[in-house]
Amino acid sequence: MKTPMSSDTKLTKDEECESVDSTKYRGMIEFAQILDIPCEGACVFTDRWSLDELVYGAPSEGPYQTNLPSPDDIISYIREDREGQVTRIRHQEEVEVQDYQILTREIVSTLKPLEEIIQENVFCLGGNRDHVPACLCYMLYCVANSEKFNLAYFMAKRMEWVTKQARLILPYGMLLTRLFDFIIGENPELQNESYVLYDRVMNPLAAQLERKPRRDRGTRRGRQSTSSSTFDQPSSSHLNDDDDDGNDEGTSRASTPSPIRYVNSLTNQVP
Repeated sequence: MKTPMSSDTKLTKDEECESVDSTKYRGMIEFAQILDIPCEGACVFTDRWSLDELVYGAPSEGPYQTNLPSPDDIISYIREDREGQVTRIRHQEEVEVQDYQILTREIVSTLKPLEEIIQENVFCLGGNRDHVPACLCYMLYCVANSEKFNLAYFMAKRMEWVTKQARLILPYGMLLTRLFDFIIGENPELQNESYVLYDRVMNPLAAQLERKPRRDRGTRRGRQSTSSSTFDQPSSSHLNDDDDDGNDEGTSRASTPSPIRYVNSLTNQVP
């Protein structure tokens, strides 16, 4: 039973308390409306993958204040029961997985397809994907409990985090194109040759390869590396979890043309 407030009590403004910038809150709502993404519910962002560190990425006050469930509660909804000590391979060595770290293979079968979709479209992760980031674990928890998650807050915080990293590419390019298109539409003075937006062009990679004749058919070709580092380009925007095992799952392989050359070829086809 809650204790009622006395009728003699009056609320006054706390002059020493840090004020909330309401313009940032309104800006987040507009950002979400333009991109048509959720802007309600729990707010959290962290680049770590241990659930006990998730609390450090959740605002404790202000309009985005979020009260997170305990790591044990999250685990009970999204992870299969463990039998004994779980291990993984890191830098070609077998290491133990901590209690609040979840491997991809441990996600319950009912949430596994959703984990793959979120991993690919929200996190856009390259590199080793044998474990699940803490924020993704919490997203799966929200789905399992029919709770709202503020995707706009997560994306804005993640883009802010990426800009502070040395060699990461800004994610969500297609969504940002929609945002820039809206800004230019609202500000006609920006419509000049300095800001050119192209319609999205997505040609199948296989079709690109089929159009190129093989002049060396029947001859043995040497294996050539076409990784992004060859062209001195930034790596994919995977989260910094001190876990770069060098496996680089999801990146281009030797039989795949350079991503830079492929993107340039698409750009040249745009009228």
